[in-house]
Amino acid sequence: MAGPLDGIVVADMTHIFAGPSCTMYLGDLGADVVKIENLNGDRYRRAGGAGHAPGGDPYNFMGVNRNKRSLSVDMRSAKGMELVLRLIQRADVFINNFRPSTVEAMGMTYEQLSEMNPRLVYCSISGYGDNGPYRNWPGQDLQAQAMAGLVSLTGFRGDDRGSVPAGASVGDAVTGILATLGIVSALYARHETGRGQRVDTSLLAGIMALHPDYMGMALGTGWEVPKAGPGNSLSPPPYGVWTAKDGKEFAISGLASGNPNAWQDFCERIDMPELAQDERFNTPDQRAAYREELRLTLGPVILKRDRDEWVTELQKGAHWVCPVKTVLEIANDEHLVANGMIAEIDDPLRGPVRQLNTPFKLSDTETSVRYPVPSFAEHSSEIAEWLGYSSSEVTDLIDEGVMKQRVES
Repeated sequence: MAGPLDGIVVADMTHIFAGPSCTMYLGDLGADVVKIENLNGDRYRRAGGAGHAPGGDPYNFMGVNRNKRSLSVDMRSAKGMELVLRLIQRADVFINNFRPSTVEAMGMTYEQLSEMNPRLVYCSISGYGDNGPYRNWPGQDLQAQAMAGLVSLTGFRGDDRGSVPAGASVGDAVTGILATLGIVSALYARHETGRGQRVDTSLLAGIMALHPDYMGMALGTGWEVPKAGPGNSLSPPPYGVWTAKDGKEFAISGLASGNPNAWQDFCERIDMPELAQDERFNTPDQRAAYREELRLTLGPVILKRDRDEWVTELQKGAHWVCPVKTVLEIANDEHLVANGMIAEIDDPLRGPVRQLNTPFKLSDTETSVRYPVPSFAEHSSEIAEWLGYSSSEVTDLIDEGVMKQRVES
């Protein structure tokens, strides 16, 4: 069954995480994604510490690069740029994640490329946006987390260890999803107008989209949003993460919804019924006002039972509680398989590969894995011939060092 983007050609000039995750989703939706790599390849192919699959590529690179064909070309040469521009003329989508000044220096701005291909949807992912004083700062997830206020929210209040970033590259991940949304929207609009348009997003915009509620509060009140600690910046205990007797953690995100006696039920289930009568804690506002005292009171009680005991007991009262799973725990959770969240890929180079599947489903035009992760320069000759180069011209491009082609071992 064809995907919803079947027939759409994507010229993908991105690297590392945010851009490649976007183009992977476009590929999952059926687009033909040509990954343009320089003669050394995407830097993420050389990432250390992530474990390497047969064939040499690290698993974190593989996690954002399926459903693509790899073209390795030297864009610093005239012939290499000519090849890429021929691809862009044929493409429906062009996407890059370079600094604005780099794109300008390459002569690949939206204005320049749309002149040669008016139907082109041009997507630019930068660190901080195309304008303003930060436009040419290097864009990287940790920096964007810091600039967007996210780092300031994480960590404990009054703790001299300072702030901590999110434990994953959340900015890259969400920005890739937002870029996908923007591109698909622009393709939809093209059906009416016949013209492409520019889609612009950034890591800064992506991370700020993760806390629009706090942004609204800051803009509306002028108050500083406090650190979240082990819970939420505004929600009072028992909201938060708790450590149990066995050293494992669990999270409480709310008391039983719709139960007027939820706080009393919670106190009884943790064997502290007297806490429900304490005037410091008997309303949500009071619990917020005395949040530190309440947390100190609950902490030793939580240490009396193991994690899974607490989860079972509190769920009986319909309280919103779940275990804090490690990445390895959730990766091997049968729930993911039951919901189609794991993609099983038969990779001829690497053998069976398991990855996260596309994070959404369509009932009639399904997403699919048609290509495993491309090895470096795997499809260069195939793509050049697809663009109209003859076999002899392709051989010349390789011999002249304009293009690389993987040689089968």
